[in-house]
Amino acid sequence: MPDNTFYRKLFGIEREYSGKSSLIKIHEVNLPALNRFKEQLLIKAYSPNTIRTYVTEFAQLLITIKSFSVDELNAEQLRSYFLYCIKKLQLSENALHSRMNAVKFYFEQVLNRENFLRLLC
Repeated sequence: MPDNTFYRKLFGIEREYSGKSSLIKIHEVNLPALNRFKEQLLIKAYSPNTIRTYVTEFAQLLITIKSFSVDELNAEQLRSYFLYCIKKLQLSENALHSRMNAVKFYFEQVLNRENFLRLLC
């Protein structure tokens, strides 16, 4: 059974949050992706700090794309997103790299799209 609002309401299950209020802004279409992302970080034995950082950074992408499925993003759309992070959000170099690494992890380690972000360069 998919983990979504309908089934949570049907069975009276509370939604789990990872300590960040921004996670509640993620559209339900992308919640399975976020869960797969977290699971893969655990399987790869990333540190709790890295997991927290990556989940927060990946969540920012999911919030930005709203109901558009993250799995359907292409390299050009991600390029536009990162330019938005630079120009509009004015992220620092370190913050931008954290965000890019989190997104790279999702596409390469979760979706198995090798060298997916190399298309951005």
